[in-house]
Amino acid sequence: MLAIDNVAGLQWLIHRKTSISVDVVALRPEAYFFHFKNRSFANFLVVQRMGPDFDRGTRYPSMDDDLGDGFQLELIEERSFSPVYSIRISRVVGVDEEKVKAWVQHRTTAVHITPEMKSALSRNDAEAIDRWFKLLP
Repeated sequence: MLAIDNVAGLQWLIHRKTSISVDVVALRPEAYFFHFKNRSFANFLVVQRMGPDFDRGTRYPSMDDDLGDGFQLELIEERSFSPVYSIRISRVVGVDEEKVKAWVQHRTTAVHITPEMKSALSRNDAEAIDRWFKLLP
């Protein structure tokens, strides 16, 4: 199996499984396409940390784990660890190369998130949690 996982690469290695990060996919999409087309691995998995959109009642992948819409994913499992943190494991069942190339172009030209910006995003998350708590019965 090949897992795309930004955080737990060492855990995959300990269990003798192959893993790469989202950044590696963005740097070398043609290598990913080659392995996917030739079925070099029996399973191609994606691990994504999910954030809540309390206003819409949905979840979305974190910016670091977002693969865009070029990867067709089949949900395997999603677990919530708090109202604002869950992890989703999906199987890649298809790849649209043109959409992935557009995602790569966008990702490589996107603004780099600084620690200060992440701090501001965390404050926004706290505000979202407050809104969520107010919606509870």
